[in-house]
Amino acid sequence: MFFYRGTDQLWHLLGEAETHLISTEVAGGFTGFFFGMYNFSSNRTTAYFDWFHYQKK
Repeated sequence: MFFYRGTDQLWHLLGEAETHLISTEVAGGFTGFFFGMYNFSSNRTTAYFDWFHYQKK
């Protein structure tokens, strides 16, 4: 599951993804996937990411 927390200080569910099908054990030779944080705004605002936490299920 992917969550984000905005200025309201509440955690909001962003989405869910099933990733075991692209694991090295299943896909054979796949080296992994990447997750990155990104900000887009048509108003040219800036996003600051000062913390990221990954918890394996």
